[in-house]
Amino acid sequence: MTSKSTLDASRLESLLESAQLLHASLDLEELLRHLLRTVMGRLMCTKALIAVARDGRMELAAARGVRLEQGQELEREQARASGIQHFYPIGAPEEPAGMLGIGKTLRPLEESDEAFLSALLGIAASGIRNASAHARAQRLNRVLEQKVQDLRTLLELVQSLTSTLEPTEIAHLLVLT
Repeated sequence: MTSKSTLDASRLESLLESAQLLHASLDLEELLRHLLRTVMGRLMCTKALIAVARDGRMELAAARGVRLEQGQELEREQARASGIQHFYPIGAPEEPAGMLGIGKTLRPLEESDEAFLSALLGIAASGIRNASAHARAQRLNRVLEQKVQDLRTLLELVQSLTSTLEPTEIAHLLVLT
């Protein structure tokens, strides 16, 4: 086996491992940390960031080696000033799930590195979308639970108000509620 085929097998093994990890978790932060570690380790760079598509904008969600705040909109010029040199869409370029930015690599990127990165980011896109949808569903569930609790409280108030005709008792119920 030649050195090149060992590298190819290594990249394929790394892609398979990443695919399993990226789709095993619905925790977006964990998923993005794994993606950053994989990219930075494989490409040998010390600076990287990931922005995730939210509400029509790219929002910085994970970063290493750069002084940019999470949650802010990704501005390429500001990222370049922090040492980010290359930007790659995560998923389809027309409608990416996010954006990966990497800084200077310790060695020049080869064609095989670009192919690995493209495959990894394609795999990561569905994991990011799944984790983002899961987080959104959890937020909506919390809001819905609060609305249900509000309705229960209102129903209890109505039941209590209809069970008495005493003005002082009605006033007391209203104050408590």
